[in-house]
Amino acid sequence: MFEDDDDFIDPKTLPIYQKGKEIFDTVKQICDLIPEDNEELVFTQSIMLEDAMMLTVKVAGATGAGALRH
Repeated sequence: MFEDDDDFIDPKTLPIYQKGKEIFDTVKQICDLIPEDNEELVFTQSIMLEDAMMLTVKVAGATGAGALRH
């Protein structure tokens, strides 16, 4: 896929990936405050966590597909 190792980008080294991880960590802390007995908030919690996770997944996918280059 890559012609040489110089073309490989580790997504974890990218600032946008790191910011996505920071956002996920913050959302996780907020979600930990949601009481488990509130169905509506638990549903919202799952959506928030899913969306926050997708930030880093999308960046990693883009680097793996070769969309991001040096």
